[in-house]
Amino acid sequence: MLRDWGSWDGDFRAMTAELRTRLLEMLGAGHEDFDCVPMQGSGTFAVEAMLGLLVPRNGKVLVLANGAYGLRAAETLRYLNREVVLLDKGDYMPPRGADFGRGPRHHPCLCRPL
Repeated sequence: MLRDWGSWDGDFRAMTAELRTRLLEMLGAGHEDFDCVPMQGSGTFAVEAMLGLLVPRNGKVLVLANGAYGLRAAETLRYLNREVVLLDKGDYMPPRGADFGRGPRHHPCLCRPL
């Protein structure tokens, strides 16, 4: 990086305003009814925000994990007091369709897979 950008910098604020406008315009007609708020932080921060928003407090989530990110998602859900069914395939084995199919049959109250 050749320049240190900060929220106090006029150029940075202008660039952020343009980004927000262009993202909203992608919605097409009716975009005036919405706003866009960029959030800085790690990917984990964004995943935590998404899980806290989209999984209801009484929700149950099947987490198909094959490494650290899936395990972290399960840990985040537990921290948020959401019920988790974890299918941990280790660090290298991807979950297969049959693995997913077993989840809802054994846990019919699952609200969504992750």
